[in-house]
Amino acid sequence: VAGAISYAKKNGKSIKKWGWGAALVMYMIPFWDWLPTVATHQIYCAKDSGYWVYKTPEQWKAENPGVLETLVANKTPVLVSHEGNQDSWVDAEMLNQRIKIVSKRNGPLFLHRWRWEGEWVDSKNNEVLARYVDFYTSHERRQAGWSGWKFWLATDHCVGYQEQAIKFSKTIEQYGALK
Repeated sequence: VAGAISYAKKNGKSIKKWGWGAALVMYMIPFWDWLPTVATHQIYCAKDSGYWVYKTPEQWKAENPGVLETLVANKTPVLVSHEGNQDSWVDAEMLNQRIKIVSKRNGPLFLHRWRWEGEWVDSKNNEVLARYVDFYTSHERRQAGWSGWKFWLATDHCVGYQEQAIKFSKTIEQYGALK
């Protein structure tokens, strides 16, 4: 910035324009992606995040008479599959004889965005009973810690994620997975 101001003085240019222009360029070098990342995170949170129940426990019980009473929760969920790598993966864990939770993490997506998705699934027919989707942003660099060196890009979750996550967790109690 000082160099730009000095150049402007020597060459009869506008000191303010050259000074502010240089300051803007210096600011944009590390922060060029901050506003687009925040905007993208908010758009995806508003558009795609949330909690949905596709089949209520009452509907499931009506379609599967007597099954709920026979289910016994696994003390520790049993991992039945794992696909992917350290960045993007899918895990499936059996909570009892019929219900499994499928957890998915995808990323990094456009502008440091990560998508987390959880599903309660009836393992008999692979029908999704409930789904929870959340987003977070992070410039992950393993050598620089969780948020990476661009710590200002770290946004934990979408607004309202705690209430939705609690609803998602409580849904499984109604399916007898935690007896």
